[in-house]
Amino acid sequence: MKYNLKVIDEKIEKIEEGYVIGEINGELYNKFVHKFKKEKEDTEAEIQKSSLESSNLNYYIDESLNLFTKLNNIWSSSDYSSKQKLQNVLFPDGIVYDRQNDEVRTPRINSVMELVRCLSMSFVDKKRGQTVNFNNLSSSVTPNIQSSNFLKEDLLILGALLKKLAA
Repeated sequence: MKYNLKVIDEKIEKIEEGYVIGEINGELYNKFVHKFKKEKEDTEAEIQKSSLESSNLNYYIDESLNLFTKLNNIWSSSDYSSKQKLQNVLFPDGIVYDRQNDEVRTPRINSVMELVRCLSMSFVDKKRGQTVNFNNLSSSVTPNIQSSNFLKEDLLILGALLKKLAA
């Protein structure tokens, strides 16, 4: 987005320069300078919104980690409705029972929960004296390419749930 802002600034500068040296008339200058300034305002607003979301994400990361450390207590002290909401956030595509194989499966796990699980497994290995290679985490953290796209969304959903549970 910052690159787009730079490009828009260059366009505004070219329009202004063209007007000053007489390459374009006042009507065209006004038309395009207003258009590019509007684009610039929109892009700046988007950058501002994005930076605010990033600071919120840090908050949600901290709160999500806090949630996962207390997940057992939260589950046992929650009512039926809260348990359903929590279950839907942790397993967005639901929980599936395979009767033939007598297995419970979860097509997708909340990406934040999956990340915490992978990190926990790595630290368990470290406790056992095994070396932890953090470069290998990325492949295990995102079991499929699509799940990595859910991290921000999952954090925001978890944050909203945490606010409801805290109220």
